[in-house]
Amino acid sequence: MSRMPARHKDVEITELENELVCYKPDTSEGYFLNPTAALVLKNCDPAIEKAHVVELLGGEESAQDLLELTLTELRDEGLLVVDEALGSTLTRADFLRKWTVAAALPVVAAIMMPTPAEASSACSCSCSCTTVTPPCTAVTAPCTTLACATSPC
Repeated sequence: MSRMPARHKDVEITELENELVCYKPDTSEGYFLNPTAALVLKNCDPAIEKAHVVELLGGEESAQDLLELTLTELRDEGLLVVDEALGSTLTRADFLRKWTVAAALPVVAAIMMPTPAEASSACSCSCSCTTVTPPCTAVTAPCTTLACATSPC
């Protein structure tokens, strides 16, 4: 069995219990990975054999297909450095037809991420006012206390 591919070096990863949030600064894209996809991505290192990750996924025959499906999805989202074909083009539908097990399927879901400029702005309120009192103090603050010169927002 071959070795695992490498994670893309520019992807920023934040761990949330056994799940991951990945952010690609060059495209401002973010991804949520469930425990299955997180386990695979954490082990994406060319020093690790795929057989080891198959064992971590349960060691059953379906674990090999689950690993290949997860690697394909991570590659398709640009989270892996892949110099060569992964060797499998197993789709989610193929996996379900073969194994009919949905509980462990990897989830690599794109999420909305603000650009650095948006994230550093003082407020993201959508008020059409020209004079705002008091000014917003944080991106996460609700805009319920804003007031316009002529009418409330």
